[in-house]
Amino acid sequence: SAAEFMEKSPDPQLVIMEWRVPRLGGPFLLQRIRQTGHLATPVVVLSSLLKPDDMPLVKEMGVATVLNKPVNKD
Repeated sequence: SAAEFMEKSPDPQLVIMEWRVPRLGGPFLLQRIRQTGHLATPVVVLSSLLKPDDMPLVKEMGVATVLNKPVNKD
């Protein structure tokens, strides 16, 4: 449903997404977001799965930043 929403939406100012997305997966959702024309939309990923070794690839995929879970409200 997130991919469908992005296909029908005007350019959002920000996308905040989980890396583990049911039935699609974070990398594939990110790819679909970009394919629908949202090339300049910043994407923030929330995840406890991504490790420091993953960051170069994640950045290359166009992720603006990664917030590690659990998120500290401060």
